[in-house]
Amino acid sequence: MFDKWLNLDEVDAQTLLSALSEGCRRYLAGYPCGGFSDEAQTLLDLTEQYPGDTGVLAALLLNRMTLNPGEGIYLDAGTCTPMCVAQAWKSWPTPTMYYVAG
Repeated sequence: MFDKWLNLDEVDAQTLLSALSEGCRRYLAGYPCGGFSDEAQTLLDLTEQYPGDTGVLAALLLNRMTLNPGEGIYLDAGTCTPMCVAQAWKSWPTPTMYYVAG
């Protein structure tokens, strides 16, 4: 499925991204604290930062985690970690990586 998203022609990609963005806006307007409000806001943020890029749809396929200051997470070697949005993050040499919010 993801490879099809990445290979859409420009018109179809823009149609898909526009429809998803509008759906996210409507969801947030009706359910600002709903069960998927973080995911909807992430998609809106990414489509604003990377307009027309279907790669932002990858955020819908990932497990989202929010770390509070002082919290961390251990991820086994080989775990996909495509992005980290935080005030600060620390990593140690492969194969072990730690992310610390703060």
